Amino acid sequence: MVLLLFTLVKRNKKMDTQIPLNLLPHNDEAEKAVLGAMIRSNAILNEGISNLDTTDFYPANKNNRAIFSAMKRLFARNEKVDVQAIINELTNAKELEVAGGAEYLLELIDSVITFENIPAHIQMIKDQAILRSFLLTLGNIQKNYLEHDISNVNDFLTSSEHDISLVTERRNIAGFRSAKDVTASLYKQLEVLKVSDTDDTVTGIPTGFPRLNKYTHGFQPGNLVVLAARQATLLHISH
Repeated sequence: MVLLLFTLVKRNKKMDTQIPLNLLPHNDEAEKAVLGAMIRSNAILNEGISNLDTTDFYPANKNNRAIFSAMKRLFARNEKVDVQAIINELTNAKELEVAGGAEYLLELIDSVITFENIPAHIQMIKDQAILRSFLLTLGNIQKNYLEHDISNVNDFLTSSEHDISLVTERRNIAGFRSAKDVTASLYKQLEVLKVSDTDDTVTGIPTGFPRLNKYTHGFQPGNLVVLAARQATLLHISH
């Protein structure tokens, strides 16, 4: 009798097993900082394109998704990625209004105070995207249980484990990049350095020394920079 009652409840009771979109993990400020930094720095543009995908941005932030997608298309065509280029790309795709217009692009740039925390923000966006996917997968498994008869428990568990493993695999490979991505990123960096080689353009964080900026184009994300020189030479650089 108890088993029969449980079965009837299972079949007839409608349960919302999905977490509301606004409660899924996300960080709007981190997304804005990363996009703004990608517009301002070619080095961070490379890092963002290499480590993130459009779907890593919070689904409700259609503006951020549209802007990142536009930047990714420009990058793939080896075109300059700046505010005007992004506006043109969004206009051609009829997505400028969705992206928040030129005003939002300027807001993104103004949201960047320092490049120092951008790698951590990129990782945060990636981690939260994986966590969202994990939570939604769990909800789908529970929904499948509630709405369908489970005739074979082993098949149900195997299918559920497979769905979860697809999410956890993203976590395991998140720190790895394909040879294609590495090659494209390296090529882009070489192109930037080639163009910048004729002037003092800073593509990373300014060192504070004009002559050192000319040699390094600024400190680039992920670089370990070691300066070694005699004191007299080092003092000469600061002039």
